[in-house]
Amino acid sequence: MSEIIKDGTGKGYAAGVDDKNRLLTVGQADSSAITASLDGRGFFITSLTVTLTSDSESCVLYLKNTSDSDLVLTNTRFQLGPSTGGSGVYKVGAIVNPTSGTMITGTDGVDFNADTPFNNNLGDQASKTFTGTVRAGVEGTTCVSVLPTVPSILGESGIFSTDSTIVFPKGSSIAAGVTPPTGNTSCEVIVEWLVYFIS
Repeated sequence: MSEIIKDGTGKGYAAGVDDKNRLLTVGQADSSAITASLDGRGFFITSLTVTLTSDSESCVLYLKNTSDSDLVLTNTRFQLGPSTGGSGVYKVGAIVNPTSGTMITGTDGVDFNADTPFNNNLGDQASKTFTGTVRAGVEGTTCVSVLPTVPSILGESGIFSTDSTIVFPKGSSIAAGVTPPTGNTSCEVIVEWLVYFIS
């Protein structure tokens, strides 16, 4: 009794076999992030340009997942402009599950600005929106967590990007803090995240 592998779409195609009994197939393998973007589950989050006028830490970007689906953060990018009056390096930190601070309890338009992520599939921009809270900070915006901040020293200015795989179940959150060089009186920074929901 012979077995035939048939096309599951109902078109009647059968799978081919070569003269060495090897199944003839062609496949496509995309990363989870690419597949999510094709499906309308991938998002680009940006703080836009934030002007920092001190050398103290400011919480620049915040997100909280309120979806029943897990959220995956795959890339973080910092764009750090030249500092006026500052010398030394920028320091940044990942603040995990912040529970207090003006980013959490402050006023929209004063302590932070509500932010709308872009769907990576522009055809789904209106129909598939981000399920969660996203806020862009301003000078002096704070975030406090009982967990230790994950610090990094990035350099004097420039663009810095890091790939990651960080999973955020429903209710979990993260914020990005930026500390300008010592003596800073003005600098422009942008923080960006690439994320996707697991289907």
